[in-house]
Parts: sequence; structure tokens; C-alpha cells
Amino acid sequence: RVLPLLAEIAGFVGAPLIATNDVHYVLPEDDFAWRFLRNAPITGPIYPRKFLREARTRHLASADEMLERMPQWEAALRASAEMAQRCRVSLGADAPAGPPGGRRRFPIHDFERGRDAESDLWDRAFLRATQVYGGLNEKLKERLNLELDYIRREGLADYYQLLCRISQHLAERNIVRGSGQGRLLTSIVAYVLGLTEIDPLEYKLQFFGERIGNGAAPADPAAGLRAAPAPPAEDPKDEGAGAAPPVFSIALPSRSLEDVFRFVSETYGPNRVARAGKYGESHKGKLFSQLCEWAQLPRARVHELISQNILDGRARQPERMADLLDQAGSTLTIKNPRLLAYLTARLHPRLLPIRPIEGLLVISGEDLDRITPRERREGVEVAQIEADDLRAFGMPQIHLETLHILDALDEALRWIRLEGGQEIDLSAIPRDDREAFDLLGAGATNGVPPFQDVACKALLRRHAPRTLTQLVKVKLEMAPDDARPAGDEFTNAFMQCLLGYRAAYLKARHPVSFLTAMLNNSFRDRKQLGVLWREVERRAIRTLPPNINNSPYEFEQANDAIRVGLRIVHLVGEKCFQEIERVRRGGEFADLADFCRRTDPKLVPRPVIENLIRAGAFDVFAEPRAQMLAALPTILETHRPRAAIAPADASLFSAMGLEMEASVEETPEARAVAEFPLQHMLSEERRVTGFVVTHSPLEPYREYLERSHALLPEQVGARHDGKRVFIAGHVDDFTREGPALESSSVLLLDFEGVAVHARHPEAEKFAPAIFAGLPVLIGGKIRMRGHEPMALLTYCATLRDLVAQARHTRSVIFNLGAEDKSTLKYLHATLKRYPGHVTCQTRGYRGGGFGSGRWLSRIESAKVFWCPPLADELRQILPEDCISVQMDADI
Repeated sequence: RVLPLLAEIAGFVGAPLIATNDVHYVLPEDDFAWRFLRNAPITGPIYPRKFLREARTRHLASADEMLERMPQWEAALRASAEMAQRCRVSLGADAPAGPPGGRRRFPIHDFERGRDAESDLWDRAFLRATQVYGGLNEKLKERLNLELDYIRREGLADYYQLLCRISQHLAERNIVRGSGQGRLLTSIVAYVLGLTEIDPLEYKLQFFGERIGNGAAPADPAAGLRAAPAPPAEDPKDEGAGAAPPVFSIALPSRSLEDVFRFVSETYGPNRVARAGKYGESHKGKLFSQLCEWAQLPRARVHELISQNILDGRARQPERMADLLDQAGSTLTIKNPRLLAYLTARLHPRLLPIRPIEGLLVISGEDLDRITPRERREGVEVAQIEADDLRAFGMPQIHLETLHILDALDEALRWIRLEGGQEIDLSAIPRDDREAFDLLGAGATNGVPPFQDVACKALLRRHAPRTLTQLVKVKLEMAPDDARPAGDEFTNAFMQCLLGYRAAYLKARHPVSFLTAMLNNSFRDRKQLGVLWREVERRAIRTLPPNINNSPYEFEQANDAIRVGLRIVHLVGEKCFQEIERVRRGGEFADLADFCRRTDPKLVPRPVIENLIRAGAFDVFAEPRAQMLAALPTILETHRPRAAIAPADASLFSAMGLEMEASVEETPEARAVAEFPLQHMLSEERRVTGFVVTHSPLEPYREYLERSHALLPEQVGARHDGKRVFIAGHVDDFTREGPALESSSVLLLDFEGVAVHARHPEAEKFAPAIFAGLPVLIGGKIRMRGHEPMALLTYCATLRDLVAQARHTRSVIFNLGAEDKSTLKYLHATLKRYPGHVTCQTRGYRGGGFGSGRWLSRIESAKVFWCPPLADELRQILPEDCISVQMDADI
């Protein structure tokens, strides 16, 4: 009744009438998918002819199909076809570059009367350049005019103003930031306005706009540093009038992201700012399972169909639903496996809800709701058009990127401020600090990206850089020639090296604050955490082990010491720690039983308590760990039922003034249990924390190392040049390729600061020990390369195995043959340096000479400590086949 009335009104006013069918999907057979997406069930049999007839009313029909079904609206349908012919819509690869109409939707900034974004930017750039360079020569004026002309031509003035406002906010809030990224690194305007920290004139960087004008394609200097999902890459083909705006990146600590988001939203209005995101894609198998669930297919049948590879693309599937309906005969059910497989193929990849890309912000000069709907996802407003498409609509985007190193630097500055009362502006520190370059030249760069890997450490020791430019050259030497980006490798490396230099500066001058921060930012990499902790020990920084009464959740600086946090203990999460913290506010724990009484068993269950004991958190009670572990079941059985009282009941008892704690008499007397052997205790500690925190990891082997005359890595130096030595420690890192490898080496180890090269036979033979993750003893010949000691690997074994071997060695047997007296004297002198319990035997001696018998007797009466250094010295006196060792019968 309504449609004829509309036609009558249109005829009366002389307005053209257009009409289409009601469109919900593309093909008639998409009706099933449409019903699935609406969660509308289909019950009973499906009659193909009736289904196709009904479905055709809702698909994207052609003009002829609509005319066939709606002949009474022929004039309206012809008007619709005529309008469609006048429309030109391009999608996909054939779409022209740039936003529709060539308009960029930058925020518009207000200025004094008579000024706009361009004139303000022009004046500020020249003023700041005069202040930075102390005057303007013709070359500098020409460069500024070139850049500002490009900015004006491309309509980027408001974009630069936006970046300037964010940069000013960061400076006012003293927020640590990166040195600048992307194409801005080549801009003098960006440099003098404080958007970047690299002077393009000093380093002869060509402006990216000039290069594009010359047809050169710039690389993205930020490539390889991004820690978050990357925004759309800057593409040189996008340049030119009306092109989509570039995406500029600002690197920040993660804790500052929300602050910047809030600032931008308050400055430009919440309706003009949103997060940019990307739609996910469903997994094919999961989509098939969802379709089967919608069709009410039994779960067992679903697993059976999947196991039959019904979704295999090579299996024959009908190209059109009509083929499937024809094959099915007169009826079809929604449970038909081939139908469900067809629907899976038709729907895949079904888009999942859009998710925000971390740190990617879209900012518009007009209300976003006029361009794209927004939806709240993960607690933030997200534009419902994907980031790439928003950019095509001329929407400026800023990538607020988080870098691990910035998080660490930010925290280190906080510790310096809290413990020393000193404010440090990293952008203002001198770039030629002697202590920082001494640290870099020594390769002491654990925790200093991008110089942490073993090859880079070796190159730093070899070249000993004293300037940032020399540091960049070391970094560039790390990359093979075919992997370096053409043209912009210097700016990329400079950006990384400047951040690394700042980290080295803080590490050299404020090691406790820096290492505390790096430890807290390395929890996801337990191996790196152990490397950093061993450096803390080598630097003789005082450490405070885990303590259930005062340890924080994370590492904490306490004056000149580092306090270990409970987070290192396996299973101790934030909720668990919050419960411990809440309870101990009411008073320190008196003992293990008191801890079990007062903590919630749901938040602090038995496995957590056991791990805390193994980690040494209860050592403050001066009870053996073995005894506490043995007593724990009895303590829990006695005291945990009371701790399980509901919080409401506990409040009631507290309000009545009743004590809920057991008296001393109620605590069962602990049975005396001997403490674990130190090696076992520290092994358990390492198991629950990832590394040893309460002792030196070499502590169980101290006697062995002393008796075997082994060195520590820091003791190796020039006096050992050309000598064979044995060193005890840990393998911190390794590499199998790179410029730092010797020509004959296949493996380079970072042995706590000593570079150890291994040739193929040794690398293969000793691999189990090298990669065991345990303290090891390595043997090798030292060669000095400048100030850098290097070792060529000849031996490696874990100290755990060597201690066991020494314990079970009973005698060493020498087949002396016709050796002379001087050999006997040399042999005896060597044995004397390694006193121990292993007896010596001689066999087959056929030598002679005055006094030989006396030396033979001395050798046979000697008792030695059998170890690799002794074996190595003996092999330099006698052939290897003349020395044999007798072990315990059961070994």
C-alpha cells in the first residue's frame, strides 16, 4: 500500500523514482550464510526450488532479474540502472592513490589573526634554526626553503604542528622518547623544532622530499626496531598532491602511552581521536565447527568429519549451491556435510571483530562519526574502518611505538631520581662521555641494546669506538652487505646507537639504577635475566635476596643495593603477591606456620609456598629449607583450615577482638631435618627462579675451582697471552655467523665477557655442555687481540659432572716406558701442584740413571686432585695413551 503511494507522490512533484530489490547478500545461495550470521536456525527439510525462489528476493540482482520479478516498477528500475551507470567506484589495486577528492583531514590549529599553520611553521623553523646553528648561511636557508616548500605543497603544515604539540607535551612531562624515526630523520625542520635528535646537516642526510622528487625510493629508517605491530609502511608512491598522509612514529615508554592518548584526545576533542585497528580472520576449522554447532550436528560427528579431511581444498566441492541442490534431489537438510563444507568455503575467512593496533592513533580535523563508526574494544574507542583504509581517506595517523629499551631507561631515571635525587635529561647528556665509551669499548654491554650479542661485543672490543659515528660503523659492520637497506642504513643505525649510547651512559655512571631497571624489563627472557644477575655479582653490587617479609614484587633499588622481588619465583603472580603484601601490612610473618595461618589458601596455595621455600624467601626464619619443606604438609593440615574462613567471618572475629592465630603450643614441633647439600639446594633454587639468587652460582664448586687452579673470566688478561688456561663460568650468548667469527671457527661464545672461538670438531664434541645452561669449565689457548682476550676452545664440561668425576676417581696410572729422570722430576712437580686423594701408580718403567728410583717412589707416593687442568698438563709431559684413570667400580 505504501509503494504505490510513493509512486503517486513522485509523479505529482515530478521527481524521478528509483527502486531495487531488498539486498542482504551477493548470491542467492548466500541465504544459508546470512541465516548463520544472524544465528537464525533452519529446521526441517530444504526444498531446492522453493529455497532458490525465496532466496532470489534478497540477493544482489541484475537489472534484468529485478525487471523479471517486478515488472510493475519498470520505470523506476530503468532510472536505477541509469544512476548506476553514472557512478564510478574503484576498489582494490585499481583504485587511484590518495583520499577521495584529494583532501587530507588534518586537525586545524588556531593561531593569531593573519597567521595559519604554514606561516607559523615557517617563522618558527627559521627562528629555531638561527638559535641552533648560530646563524643562517645560504646553504642552510636553501635547505629550509626546500623543506618548507615541500611541506606547503603537500599540505603537511598542520601535521607538523600536531607533532610539535605532542613533542612539547613530552618535554613538559619529562617523558623519555626515541631520537626520531622514519622520514623525519632527514628533515632539518623536524630537527630544529625538536621532533628528532639527528642533525641532517652534520651527517649529510638528503631530505626525503628531495629524494622523492628525484625519483629515489627512501627506505624506512625505523625498520627492525619496531616492538609493536607496525603501522602501514610509508610508500613513496603515495607522495604527491592528494596522496594519503604518511605515518610518523614516536617512540615512548609503554607507561606513557595512555598519557599521550589522553593529551591528544583532550587537545583535539574525543570525537576526533580514535585508535586504528585491523580485523582478524577466523580459522577455517573453527568456522566449520561453529557452522556444525549452528546446524546442531553432534560433536562426535564434527570430529569425524574433520578427521576425514572434508575441508581439504583438493576435495571436489560444488562451485555453486545450485549444483549441490541438484545433486541432493528433491530435499536437503542443513546437517548435510557437503553443504556445511560449502558454507565454510564461502564464509572463510570470516572477519573477526576489529582489534586496535598497539599505539596507532588516528586524528581527524572533523568528527570521526562522519567518516567511520567507532566501537569500544579492549577498553578503547576503535575506528571500524581498518588503518590502511583510514589512511586512504586522508586520515592522519601517528604511531606511538613502545621500545623495550625506553621502558628500561625510563625506569632507570626514576630510580636515579628516587635514590639520588638527581634529574637527568637524556637528550642533553654529552655525546662524547669517556666513561660511556670506556664501557662500550670493553664490550660490557649486557642490557645495552643493540650491543648485547656476542659478535657486537667482540667488534666493540676490537674497534674501541670513541664517537657516535664510530659506534654506528661498528653497528653497520654487523649487517651483511646484502642485508643493509640502500641509502638509509646510517640513519637507522644512528637511531639505534644513540639509544644504546644513552643506555651505556646510565650503566657506566649509575650501574645500580640501570641494572635494577634492566632486570625488571627482562622477566620475559629468563636467560637474559640470569646474564644480568651474574653481571650484578661480577660488579660486586650488594644484593638483598628474596625475603617474605620485605621483598617487593619486582626488583627494587635500596640505596646502593638491589633487592630481589618475589616475581622471579615461579607461580607467584600479581594476585598472589598482593595477598602476601596485604597480610604482612598487619605485621611481619613470625615463621612458616604464621605465614600459612594468615594467607588465603586460594591465592597462596601449597605449590607457591614450596617454590617460595626453594627460592630462599623463608630463609629469614633461619630454618633449613629441607626442614621447612618436610614440615609443610603438617603445618598446612594444622593451620590452613582456619585460614580458609570466609572474609566476612574473619571480619566478624576481628571486630569481636578474638585472636585467630594459633599459640606457640599449637604449632607442632618440627622434626629436625638436615639441610640439602648446597649443590642440590641451588639446583632447586634455579629450577623455580631460572637462576641462582641467594648465592653465587659457583659457590658449590668453590673448593673444586681452587684446587684445580681455574680462573674466573674477569681474571683473564694480557699475562695469559699464548698460554693454555681453564676458566669457570657461564655461556651468556653464542653465534654461528657474523664478522666477529675467526676464519676457522664455526661458533663464537660469550663466556661472561671472554670471546671463545670453537672450531667444528670441538663445537660438535662439547655442544651438550656448552648449551646445558649450567656453570661450565672451559679450556683453551688465550690470544690477545689488542686489549681483547680471546680463547680457542679445546675443552668444555659442566662443573656438576666434573665434581662427580673427581669424587669417584680412585687412581691415575702412568705407563712410563723409557722416560728419563728429567721427565720424572717434571711429572712429580706437576703432581705436587694438585694435592688430593687420588693415588698414583707407575708401570713399565725401563729408564735408568742415578736417582731415578727415588723420583719414581715420590710419584707413586703422591696423591692428587684429578681435574682437567691436571690432565692437560700431564698430556704435555707424556703421550695421552700413557695416562689412564681408574674410577669407582659402579661408575
